Amino acid sequence: MTMKRLVLVLMMALAIAGAALAAPERALPDGSHAVSVSVPDMECSMCIRSVQVELKHLSGIVEIKIDDVNRVVNVRFDPTATDVRHIQAAIRKAGFASKLVEPAKS
Repeated sequence: MTMKRLVLVLMMALAIAGAALAAPERALPDGSHAVSVSVPDMECSMCIRSVQVELKHLSGIVEIKIDDVNRVVNVRFDPTATDVRHIQAAIRKAGFASKLVEPAKS
């Protein structure tokens, strides 16, 4: 494989991966953004509370809704103050791994 072809393949792979990672974040009509994050090990009320506390420490968090049955945290936030990376870091700080997921259809 030539160097040009290798660079092209790598650039395409990065573009596809970036699009896949960004897909779950969505812009809302009021200018805020929303993201749904799966937290599979969030099993009890203390786990939920830990996640909520860490997220509330982030500036720009507008709303936190937790689906304890499906273990999904839905966060609405101001994209000028925080981002998905910081939201996942806060969940990690609470002691949990997380994964971005597509929001549930209402």
